[in-house]
Amino acid sequence: MGKNDSMNHRATLSIRYDQAQDAWEAVMRVYESMPGWLGAEDLPRWYGTEDGSK
Repeated sequence: MGKNDSMNHRATLSIRYDQAQDAWEAVMRVYESMPGWLGAEDLPRWYGTEDGSK
């Protein structure tokens, strides 16, 4: 990709709030594999900037 090109990621997850704990753990593994993942203390968080830096 060139300097001025951008890459966008969009994901839509349909997640039941009452799913089993092992399903929540699988969701967290998906989150952790996504670009820009910062972690989850209270809510999942990602970073994103024009130049890809944190």
